[in-house]
Amino acid sequence: MTKAFQDCVDANNSSIDKRQFYVYMLNECRRGSSQVLL
Repeated sequence: MTKAFQDCVDANNSSIDKRQFYVYMLNECRRGSSQVLL
């Protein structure tokens, strides 16, 4: 996980629905994003 992504998650953690977040992660993974490491 990149520092910028982690900072974004930390900053928005209270406002992100966990399921929505994981759906987003899965979609990024399907796109082949090298920035998303599960």
